[in-house]
Amino acid sequence: RKQIEEFVLTWEYQDRWVHYTQFIEREDRIHSYHYIYCVRWSIPTAKRPMPPVTASAFFTIKITKNKPPDM
Repeated sequence: RKQIEEFVLTWEYQDRWVHYTQFIEREDRIHSYHYIYCVRWSIPTAKRPMPPVTASAFFTIKITKNKPPDM
């Protein structure tokens, strides 16, 4: 999640857009684990705190079972 947040912060977007990152699931594959995340974007206002239109970006982080993660 931290790596995704750091990556998203490098994007150019207007200040009125807010986002949050949500963990969706972990898939156990034969040689790896896949961690699925969704970053949801919206422009909430005082009048409409739950906006009817949002944008989503999905990310998959792949962790190989056969070797330790990079340090």
